[in-house]
Amino acid sequence: MRRLRLTLSMGLVIGGLFLSNATPSEAQGLNDVLTRLLSNNCAQLGVPTVPTTGPLSRLCPVGIPTTGTGSGGGAAPTVDNRIGQTEEQLREAERLAERRKGKGGSADQPGTGFGVWVNGGYRFLDKDNTRFETGFEQNTVGTTIGADYSFRGRAILGAAFNYAHEFGDFAGVNGGFDNNLYGITLYGSVVPVDNLFIDVFLGYTRKEYSFDRRVDLQLPPGAGGGPTLVALGRTTSDTHSNEIHTGVMVGYDFILGRFTIGPRVGVNYSDARIAGYQEHGQTGIELVYDNRNIVSLTSHAGFFASMAISTGFGVLVPQTTFDYVHEFEFDQRSLGFSFLYTPTRPRFLFQTDFPDRNFFNLGLGTVLVLQGGKSVFVNVVELLGYNTRTATTVTGGIRFAF
Repeated sequence: MRRLRLTLSMGLVIGGLFLSNATPSEAQGLNDVLTRLLSNNCAQLGVPTVPTTGPLSRLCPVGIPTTGTGSGGGAAPTVDNRIGQTEEQLREAERLAERRKGKGGSADQPGTGFGVWVNGGYRFLDKDNTRFETGFEQNTVGTTIGADYSFRGRAILGAAFNYAHEFGDFAGVNGGFDNNLYGITLYGSVVPVDNLFIDVFLGYTRKEYSFDRRVDLQLPPGAGGGPTLVALGRTTSDTHSNEIHTGVMVGYDFILGRFTIGPRVGVNYSDARIAGYQEHGQTGIELVYDNRNIVSLTSHAGFFASMAISTGFGVLVPQTTFDYVHEFEFDQRSLGFSFLYTPTRPRFLFQTDFPDRNFFNLGLGTVLVLQGGKSVFVNVVELLGYNTRTATTVTGGIRFAF
């Protein structure tokens, strides 16, 4: 008996569980879920009790024999990553640190008054294939434009507008994604006593997703020839999400001559609501996905260190940060879907991957403080200790004070 081979990639959703009454021990990758549902002429899909239409009506009756657990191309990927602070929060945190820590002998830092700034950033993220999720490579290019006011170094209030573009490919030949993010963040910092500060963030992000999923469904070679193609093609889909994120960080700086070092602790929370959507195509395996909700609550603990170096053209402040992150809320989830070409739309469930609970961020960078309230910075942050992901984020920016 030939076994069914199924190679798929699904945007936004991640791998899973195949029936609503399945137990966690029966959890499978989404490719295996679909293989099981389509095996034996779609018997587990309910055919012929559950009618099918369009290309699925041609797919189920004509040639998918009884199989065991199908072999496939991994599970479906996600391009939603909860790896601590959002990129917007990282940029505003860098901004506040630059606003406070540009001292190093410059009389107008942190100072008093109005300032405008522009940051740009690039992140490369690589995710491994797992039991539940297809791997992918993601590139993110973004920019932030903001303005703030410093009250004699005792408080800073500001607002920033963010835009980012995500694009990448799923592992193998499984398609890709192209997403746009738009957001606004309010931020501030208070220095109640010398060297002690409290940073706060509150932001909203709108994310527009666009996915391209490739389908390759075939029977492996039999005794007399090559593989039998059952379904081949691509599907496209679009959806959106609305996310609220907020955070607070508390730190203290010990000033030792040219050196500054101090601890940092904080909490970040985000709540993203992703709209349900359906795929478009003629492969027969187009799916309809439920609404979903992604909640993340992380704690952060680490340190900051910098050294001020006076030069003939300004004050150079190389710096480093190290951050330990613990995730409390983001967890493996059960998500619902149905087949587009079943009029009664019986619903099935699949499960997401298990996220890492503990990981680290290591940052290296420098700030150049110039006369007249100008400063520029560049910073590199590396994700460490995450089992299935690696990520490098590079940001740079410029500030003008008035």
